[in-house]
Amino acid sequence: MDTVSKLSLVFLLIGVIGLKSCSSTKSNSAYYTYETECIGSNLNGTQTVKAWGKGLDKKTALENAKKNALNEIIFKGLYKGGRDCQKKPIISEVNAKVKYDYYFDRFFSKIYSGFVSISKKGKLETSKYEQGYLTAVILSIQIADLKQQLFDDNIIKQP
Repeated sequence: MDTVSKLSLVFLLIGVIGLKSCSSTKSNSAYYTYETECIGSNLNGTQTVKAWGKGLDKKTALENAKKNALNEIIFKGLYKGGRDCQKKPIISEVNAKVKYDYYFDRFFSKIYSGFVSISKKGKLETSKYEQGYLTAVILSIQIADLKQQLFDDNIIKQP
């Protein structure tokens, strides 16, 4: 191998090592899934849940936690937490979120706030991370009222 080839190889290796050292460090927290967890169910048709939200500011993170909780209750179901909670999703229809996207776009921009509130049972936990804030909050979800609203709007067949 001639001198030019060796020199090119050395510069190539230095470049690769330099680029690799500039890459961001990966942390395990980036892979943690923040699922809504059921804490309890009340006789008045409400469920208490712990939900997570991310946002550029604390207010946005809190609102996203509320939306995430409702999204999981409506479409996914709650499988973490207490046994006395409703586990199955309110809407079990496949692709319901896509089918009723016109409705849920409006729902999550305006209507949702009437079915979720910050519970008196817990405190707001907010931490700063690279892209903004991560908030964990204890919420009270009006399940019976939510089901009735979805029934009244012809999204589900029975409340």
